[in-house]
Amino acid sequence: MKFNLALAIAALSLTLSLDGKAAAYSMADLEALEKEQSYSEFFAHALDIRPSERNDYWKTMVQNMGEGLLKAMAAKNRLERSDFQQMEELAGWSVLRTNEFFRLKRQEVAMRWFTQCFNEDANPASPCWQDVVTFWEIGRQEPDLAGRLLTLISPRLPLSVPQIENPAHRARTLVTPLFILNPIIRSSLAELQCKKPDVQQVVWSALRQEWLNNIKGKTLSSILAQVAHADCWPALVPAAHELWSKGADNDTLTLSYLLLKSQQALTPLEKDLFQLHYLLGSPARGETFNLAWNRVQELATQPAQREAIMKVLKAWHPLPGDLFTDLDLTKRRTVARHLQRFFPEYLDFYARTCVEFFGGKRRFPEGNPASNCHELFELAGQEKGLLPGATVETFKQSL
Repeated sequence: MKFNLALAIAALSLTLSLDGKAAAYSMADLEALEKEQSYSEFFAHALDIRPSERNDYWKTMVQNMGEGLLKAMAAKNRLERSDFQQMEELAGWSVLRTNEFFRLKRQEVAMRWFTQCFNEDANPASPCWQDVVTFWEIGRQEPDLAGRLLTLISPRLPLSVPQIENPAHRARTLVTPLFILNPIIRSSLAELQCKKPDVQQVVWSALRQEWLNNIKGKTLSSILAQVAHADCWPALVPAAHELWSKGADNDTLTLSYLLLKSQQALTPLEKDLFQLHYLLGSPARGETFNLAWNRVQELATQPAQREAIMKVLKAWHPLPGDLFTDLDLTKRRTVARHLQRFFPEYLDFYARTCVEFFGGKRRFPEGNPASNCHELFELAGQEKGLLPGATVETFKQSL
């Protein structure tokens, strides 16, 4: 038999076309798959259609199949990771991103998958965490969805330090309340969402972390702009006021003061409380120190304001008093003498609290609010007249 080169080339060409170009599906092929509801094969070849030929008819077909696929997933008794992965791949298609039904059904299927996934594998190294990251970074992050997602993941927070440092837990460390809420609190939706207590807690925590880790010397205004939308911060004003009514640690009170000041919401009483609180901390010499020093001196002629300040301070736990442990003895003695001269009520109250605690004269369910009693009375032994002599003797007898 004579070898026919032309026929061989034709056969080879046909084979190549079958393996290559013939594998590309036509619009008619997609129509057939749509009728059969063959979702996997349809989406495996939907992009075979050239971009210039992806007309409205093609878009409608893809959207119908996308809706149908997610309906079928939602009807399943049990989802597989492959279902979630297929859905997320399609969520990146522009033709489906704008489809409202697909968007809502995607949320429904995703929440079902996360619930099932975490119930079966709650380990910090679980791939469920990467699924959450993938889902949240694609599509619209909405307040209601964020709330449902936080409700699901919150019981699994937080991680311990060894878990955080484990490379296998990288995806898990990314999924924090701030990660979920960040797109919302930094958007125009912030005004309404930041009124919610759970959202405020996340925002305040993020602000505190950024402020305390501010090694580059950023201004507070730049940190506020970095953490949340400008419309968010007015909603935190009531919570900041409340901190001054019940007391908190030094950093929290200082940040609260700065936030209230930035929102022009600082009251005269809060301003006085801050300045007194500053002197009773470990004050550093500078403009704030000078303002506080001078204000305490002015309060000597304002008994009504001193009484208002003391009314608030008596409810604080803990009572400010880090000054009494300051390593700078000269500063300690100088500031304490200044307070004794112009605002003796506070030192007397702090000392009486110490006597009542150690003498068992009053119950303190939360423990001793005056945590530096021994240091204050040691200082009083060095500075005659700092405290009433009777109070000093009573404290010695109570030990």
